[in-house]
Amino acid sequence: MMKPDPLATAYVIKIGSRYFCRFGKGRRVMTAWSLAGATTFLPRSEYVEKILQKLVAAGKAPELRLVTIVPVQMQGREAREPDVPELTVCLGGERHPGAH
Repeated sequence: MMKPDPLATAYVIKIGSRYFCRFGKGRRVMTAWSLAGATTFLPRSEYVEKILQKLVAAGKAPELRLVTIVPVQMQGREAREPDVPELTVCLGGERHPGAH
C-alpha cells in the first residue's frame, strides 16, 4: 500500500452529519451539508486546535477527520480529469491576469 503524500492531505471537522465551515454572526457555528463546503486545515495546524476548543465550548461534539487525495485507477490506467477550462481566482474574487 502506498504511503499518502503529505501535500495531498488536509483535516476537516465533522459535527454530526455535517462539516464545519465557519463561525457566523454572534459566533454561531456554521456547517456545510457536504465535504465540498467544509473548511480544510493543513496538517500540523495550530489553528485547528483552537477551532476544536471553541466548538466544544459551544456544546458541539466535533470530530477531526483526515481527507487524502489519492489517484483513481480505472481498468488498469489512471483516470483522466474531465475537460474543464482552467481558472485561477485570487483572494477577493478577481481573475488572475494569467488565467484563461
